[in-house]
Amino acid sequence: MPVRNDRTGGTRSVQEAWPRWMYVAVPALVVFVVVGLWWALFSPPAEQTAQATVTATRPVGVIEQPTQGPTEQATLDAFAPTATTVLPTLPPTTPGAGEGAPQVDLAATETAVAQQAEANTPRTPLAINDRAAVCCTDMAGLRLRAEAGTEHPVVKLLEEGKIVEIIGGPKEASGFTWWQVQDEVGTSGWAAEDFMLKQE
Repeated sequence: MPVRNDRTGGTRSVQEAWPRWMYVAVPALVVFVVVGLWWALFSPPAEQTAQATVTATRPVGVIEQPTQGPTEQATLDAFAPTATTVLPTLPPTTPGAGEGAPQVDLAATETAVAQQAEANTPRTPLAINDRAAVCCTDMAGLRLRAEAGTEHPVVKLLEEGKIVEIIGGPKEASGFTWWQVQDEVGTSGWAAEDFMLKQE
């Protein structure tokens, strides 16, 4: 079929319109697509292929042990939740100085978490020489501070469940009752009472 060439004013054949490499590329592409579709439609799923290639072998010298077959009865106790966990409502964030990045008011956050923890956990009053466990931090840990109050620097972060000895206090600051405590390695500082549970 002749094709009109507007530049030269003449006509040329379809063979002249296609470059030579197209005569090889187009059939190869067609074959590739047909093979791909054939493989996608008629190949076995991956699980069957994996099962067919793996053969069960028994190591030499190992005696086969009996295994328990399926049972009609459940062998494990069903999970039954014991209590509902209520998450504390955190205060809104405020923009940071000059950066526009949100900053969380730590004192307000600690107050909200402590109030929620106090509502959910029955408390035994603490006293000097008592032993107490870090609790109610949602695995975030308890900040051990240099002095009583949230404005003082953090000396150490005590993990949930860590046992401490009460060596001083109490002091009221930043809306909390603070006790001076010492951990098992001798690090001392002030911790909020709301995050400690007396150990008997």
